[in-house]
Amino acid sequence: MDNLMISHYLELKIIDFGFASDLGEITENGQILKTYLGTQGYQAPELIYGFEYDGKMVDIFAAGVVLFMMVVGRPPFEEARDEDACYH
Repeated sequence: MDNLMISHYLELKIIDFGFASDLGEITENGQILKTYLGTQGYQAPELIYGFEYDGKMVDIFAAGVVLFMMVVGRPPFEEARDEDACYH
């Protein structure tokens, strides 16, 4: 949660520039990435399974995990895998 800020207009801002990528290479389907990055409990399934992914979509997934933790007080799952009992 250290990498998130809220603007004056209540917009969520992701500020972790350690994994930032150049948005200049966006295809019409979004930015397709291949690098395995991030913290295990916040990663979208496509990252965990090693698929190519859209950077914006996996950021939205991670933001949803953070929102869940803020509301409920615990992570929704250990890992976004079908084998995880809490991930369905």
